[in-house]
Amino acid sequence: MPIIYPLVKDGEIGTICGIDPGSNMLGLGVIRFNLRTLDIVSVQGMSFKSEPMMDNDDLISITHLERTSKIIAQKNNLVQYFSFFQPFVVACENPFINRFRPNAFAPLVEVVFAVRAAVTEYNPIIKFVTYEPSVIKKAVGAGAIAGKDAVKAAILSNPELNPNPFTNLSDLDEHALDAIGAAYTHLQRYRKE
Repeated sequence: MPIIYPLVKDGEIGTICGIDPGSNMLGLGVIRFNLRTLDIVSVQGMSFKSEPMMDNDDLISITHLERTSKIIAQKNNLVQYFSFFQPFVVACENPFINRFRPNAFAPLVEVVFAVRAAVTEYNPIIKFVTYEPSVIKKAVGAGAIAGKDAVKAAILSNPELNPNPFTNLSDLDEHALDAIGAAYTHLQRYRKE
């Protein structure tokens, strides 16, 4: 997706990165907005599968568990993307216990810790915040207990999250959309400050 901005000076643009944590698949959402008007000027989302980022010949992959190697690969990838997008805040979905997959909670906590480490490595003064999934769902207009399809529908129907004709979020997966939701949640909080 191309990055297209209206005619606004770079010093007037703020960036919030949102994260949907996962050890196998991680979502990154990027909202850029005008710092004077607080209007969104661009929205992007992407997902990263851990497996292709792992170097099976490196020392980390040889000496650590596969899960640890995946999380380190995601952290290193995020540092590069944070350096590119230059957010002033990173908003991450809090880990939660899924009653159908309770063993997934511990890896999620590790991923959130790795995201925090990526933020610190990128820039130690950047703000890192987390939001409960129910708060993010309500912020995008889907309702606190909405499922993935309802969240996707809410994000796609929100004109503010589709600020120009070049924005096409319909092809994004649930991880990228959840990450956009995390970034949007923080933008809404920022507007109230």
